[in-house]
Order: sequence, then C-alpha cells, then structure tokens
Amino acid sequence: PGNVPIPPALPGNAPALPNAPASSKPQIDYPVPPKDRTLKKLHWEPIQKYKLKNTIWNQLQKPIPSIDFNTISALFEEQPTKPVSSQPKKTQFYITDSKKANNAGIILSSFPLSIEKTIELIDSLEDQSIELEQLARLSKLKPTQEELEKLQYYQGQVSQLVYAEQFMVELWGRMPYFQTRLECLVFRKEFTTEFPEITQKIQTISQSTQVIRTSESFYTLLLAVLKVGNYLNHGTNKGNTTGFSLNSLNQLEFFKANNQEKTTLLQLLLKQLLQTDKSILNFTTEFEICEEATKVDITDIESKVNELQLGFTKLNSALEQTNSDQAPQIQQFNYEMNSFVKLAKPEFEDLKNQLQKLKSEVNHCKELFGENKEVKSKEFFQKFTDFSASCKRSHEKLSVQEGKTQLNSKKTLVSQEKTQLNPKKTQQKLAKA
Repeated sequence: PGNVPIPPALPGNAPALPNAPASSKPQIDYPVPPKDRTLKKLHWEPIQKYKLKNTIWNQLQKPIPSIDFNTISALFEEQPTKPVSSQPKKTQFYITDSKKANNAGIILSSFPLSIEKTIELIDSLEDQSIELEQLARLSKLKPTQEELEKLQYYQGQVSQLVYAEQFMVELWGRMPYFQTRLECLVFRKEFTTEFPEITQKIQTISQSTQVIRTSESFYTLLLAVLKVGNYLNHGTNKGNTTGFSLNSLNQLEFFKANNQEKTTLLQLLLKQLLQTDKSILNFTTEFEICEEATKVDITDIESKVNELQLGFTKLNSALEQTNSDQAPQIQQFNYEMNSFVKLAKPEFEDLKNQLQKLKSEVNHCKELFGENKEVKSKEFFQKFTDFSASCKRSHEKLSVQEGKTQLNSKKTLVSQEKTQLNPKKTQQKLAKA
C-alpha cells in the first residue's frame, strides 16, 4: 500500500526485510503447548523493549516456517526428577579456641597414626614404628588446664568436632595420664637416640686433646718457628721470646720472601726440616680428628646433658604420680619406665663423669698453649685444623716449585751435553756473536 514506509536496509550485505507496518509490533502465531505437558525452558536472553528500535526484530514480518510442534513437545518435555534426599550438612564446632584447634590440625595432618593407633601406642609403649620428632610434635599439643577440663567433661558426639579436637578428646580427655605418659615416652626415645651421639662427641674431643698434647712432629715444627721468629725479631720487643700464641701460626703462610718465587716462611721451614726429618708433617694426618671436634662445642654437649637430667627428674615425678594407680595400662607404664630408669640412669651418671673429665682435659690443653679458658672448644680446635691445612697447601706448592726446578736442571744438563758433543758449532756461534 502506498502509505506504508519502506524499512531501512540492514547493515552490511544483509538483504532488506519485507515491508511491515511501522506502528505495529510483529505478531508471530504459534500453537499453545499442551496443558498436560511441562516443556523444558530455553534459557535465552531477550532484548529489552527499549533496545528493539531499529533492530530486525522490530521489523520482521514473515510467515512462520512449517514446524512440527508436536515432535518438539514430545522431545523436549521436562522429565520428572527423582527427589534427592537432602543430607543435613555436618555441623562441626570447637570446644577449645578455634585457632589452636586449626594449628593442631596442621600438626596432626603429618602425624602418621590414627586415634586408635595412638591409643594403642601409649598403652603398649611400643614406639619403634614412630619417629622421635613426630612424638615430640604431638606432645606440644598439650592443652591448658582450662582446655583439659572442657575436653574431659565434653558429653556431646565426638564426630561433630573437628578432627584435631576429636583427637584431643579421645586422648587428653579420656585416657588417664595421657600427657604424662606421652612425655615419658618422648624422653625415653630421646635418651635412646641422643645418648650414643653425645658419647661419640665426648670421645672425639677427648681424642683430639690427646693427639694435640702428644704430637712430636707438631712440637718439632713449633720449636723451629720459635727459633726463626726470635732470629727475625732480634733486637725488638718481640724478640728473645719463650713462646707465641696459636694465632701467630696463621702468619707463616703469608710471610713472603723477596725472591722471584715469593717463597713463604712456612715453605722455607718445611723445606729445610724435611731434609733431615721426613716425618715433620705427620701431625697433619694426626690432626684430622680435630676437624670433627670443630663441629661441636662442649657447651652444647653440656646443655644437652642438662636437658637429659631434667628429663630424668620429670620421669621420676611422673612415676611418683602414677605409682598408686592400679589400672592395668598404668601398671604396665610404671613397670616399663622403672625398667628403663634402672638401666639408663647408671649409664647417664657415667656420661656426666665423662663430661666433667673432658672439660678438665680441654682446659688443660688450652693452658698448655697459653689460650684463654673462655675460648670455645670448637674455636680452639679450629686453630689446629687451620694450621694443618696451611702446612698441606705449602707442602704442595713446595713440591710444584721443586718439580719445576728439577725440570729446568734437566734442560740445562741436556744443553751442556750437546755443547760438549759439538764444540765447533758452539765456537762458531760465539764467533758470530
């Protein structure tokens, strides 16, 4: 009809749409779905009305293609879903402070035993299957007195608690003397592990002092250093001395001569002494044990021994506390721990005596070399290992220099032999020169 405006062309190459009344909204006819069926809903995104202007949707006026709505209705009918029994969410709550429970959970996440296995461990005292560090971490979860009362009087379902507090209720809350027995078990395992280590350290330091006090080659070298040092310092306030500090030995490797090779005083001494005494460097092998003595200090050993002493004190207090309890698992605990004390305490007393003897040995050794007794034992032994190492380095350099000297001597000898075999050529070369 002549009064119907022509719609604007679609953007791009899209064909123009058929004419449609400008004022009428497109009317699309479709059958109504059967009332006895609920169809699945297509979750599309309709364009809002105020955005429809100048869109194709506001101008479409086409016959609807032939569509089998019955098939669509049959295929896209909403299927009844099986009712899902809604499980109430498991509620967990805290008896103790939530922060502490969470921290406990972190520790327990790496703990290898379940609640049941831990109970079995404490009752049987069979601790071979667990490491000392793991037991010690568990011991640090010890609740406060207030928390312990809450755990002991908790009457609710344990399964409703977070795992860390389930652990705490079953162990600290319900097992008699759990913390006491746990700490004693930790100490027994600690003593069994650390006693041989401490004994070995004491023996190492003792052997080091023995080597230092009896090394003939070391004393020979010291006397040579003293003689040369007094010679070099003659006429000064540092000359004509009777002895020198161990720290002075460090200078020998860096005290250089004026020759081309920059020979050090230590190299020169070793070279001269080795000419008459091939055993002068024996002490460098003897002092190898001192390297182990530099890795631990007597004060560290003493501190560990004091910790073990405190452990025995706590163990004795625990046995006094549990002695009158007639429960089978507590009686088993008392028997096991008393047997341990009977065997371990004499060994520990002997260890303490060894430590006191060692302290006297080391102090005497320090005194022999004019060292302050306050110097740490590992620092004291370090001075011997450092000098031993410098002697090895100097001897190696000396060997290299001697090798070069021998090589040059051989070359000179070969050259002289050639000169003797061809005197005429030599004279000719001299004449030309």
